[in-house]
Amino acid sequence: SASLVTQASPLLIVFEDVHAGDHASIALVDSVLRNLPERPIFAIAFGRPEVEQRFGSLWASAAPTTFRLAKLTRRAQTELAALALGKSAPAPLVERIVTLADGNPFYLEELVRHVADADDALDPGLPETVLAILQGRLDALGDEAKRVLKAASVLGEAFWPGAVAQLLGDGVVTPDDLGRILSALVKNEVLERRTTSRFHGEEELVFRHALLREAAYELLSDEDREVAHRRAGHWLESRGGQEPLSLAKHFELGALRERAALHFGKAAEQALVGSDYGTVVDCASRAFASGARGEDRGRLLLLVAEAERWRGRIPAALDAAREAGGLLRAGSLAWFHAKREQVAAEGRLANKDAIFELAEQLLGANAENDATSAQVAALVPAAVHLLYVGRKGGAQGLAVGVEALAGRAGASLEPRARARLHQLRAALAAADEDLGRAIDEQERALALFDEASDHRAAALVCANLAFQWYVIGGYERAETLLRQALATGKRLGLATIVPLAKQNLGGTLVARGDLDDGIAVQTEAAEAFAAQKDPRLEGYS
Repeated sequence: SASLVTQASPLLIVFEDVHAGDHASIALVDSVLRNLPERPIFAIAFGRPEVEQRFGSLWASAAPTTFRLAKLTRRAQTELAALALGKSAPAPLVERIVTLADGNPFYLEELVRHVADADDALDPGLPETVLAILQGRLDALGDEAKRVLKAASVLGEAFWPGAVAQLLGDGVVTPDDLGRILSALVKNEVLERRTTSRFHGEEELVFRHALLREAAYELLSDEDREVAHRRAGHWLESRGGQEPLSLAKHFELGALRERAALHFGKAAEQALVGSDYGTVVDCASRAFASGARGEDRGRLLLLVAEAERWRGRIPAALDAAREAGGLLRAGSLAWFHAKREQVAAEGRLANKDAIFELAEQLLGANAENDATSAQVAALVPAAVHLLYVGRKGGAQGLAVGVEALAGRAGASLEPRARARLHQLRAALAAADEDLGRAIDEQERALALFDEASDHRAAALVCANLAFQWYVIGGYERAETLLRQALATGKRLGLATIVPLAKQNLGGTLVARGDLDDGIAVQTEAAEAFAAQKDPRLEGYS
């Protein structure tokens, strides 16, 4: 769609408060910038310093230009304060304002506003914190306005009149009075109106600054906050389209634990799709704290296991997968997924006996009607890991069972399960030193994963396929595949894929005569595998 839009005119994408954004949106823009480098597309993001902790190097593939706003100098602050207050303002007062503002333009503005509105300009009674100034400003707006702002603050920096009315409760304020109060607050530069709204039929307003919202929120009692968050969650839920994490937090603060657990679970699922693995684990933990039990806990643990595996925390992934398997119904779709995660983790940790036991368990399980593809997907890595630990006969016997399952499933076998079959055939062919067939099977697997838009699995295939090209001397093709796997791994935070790609890239670079870079890349891979407690791949590097 971006390609079509830019045929007519340039496209400008603007993020405000990008530090509060989600990984999926950031990844989408990254994909647009990376895949359409010749199109007139300009992305600009405003955010606080914590954006680097949340997203790392933002849109690094597009070589962005970063501007860091420094604090205002004392001289600049003094000039601005004197300009606003007049030349007659006492120097000690201006100095006090500058010291409290500490280079923050918003603080400076609010301090100057406080002094300008004071009855005694020579002794305005400056408080010790900006928060106290803002709360004093809210007091000056009157009880009605302050009550409305306190309710609005519960919803966040953006809110809607209908939601505010529900938070205030029946009969507290009429729609006409609420509209009048909000208009006055816009006029007084406490609020701003947005040109578009998230909810149809509802005007959307925002606090002019986040600190204004925080000041209003601090004025609420603990009991009022709990009731308000509960009502906010119900209103937002009834309107639909709200982010599950936001809903979960409202219900959590509103002491509705069951609703909070439900939405934290949805937020964890969404975060996994967006490759935001830390948020997956955090949301699952908060769902557990909110009372998620039984199969609900098992499904959340399954998400945790996959997230931990992708970010390279293999022992944590194994713990989550083992517990999930014990909570989920044997033979169900989720159970097979949990067992697949357990196989992957046991294999990475070279737990030979556990892999063999899991393989027998999976092959003998009675799959529910919709779970055959998941059963095949779990059995394939079991067979491959048996090959890795030297049990070729066991792997070949398991492969016969897997092929039989796939044959009975026929056309109903999902594309990703068919891709895994090709992976298994490739591994067996490589073990028999039939590298031509191994490459052909891996290429088929890669095409199916690409077709299914499973970029994580495709990156793993690229890394393994590249190794086979390297063995037969196809160094150029190998390096292309490895660069692709490395780029995908870094973009999606795949801590298990990145060192594997580096491992094979190191060998390829040396084979092409680049010894120094090859050793450097291989060393990075070995260190990463050591940190992940993967002795097999660490030893290979």
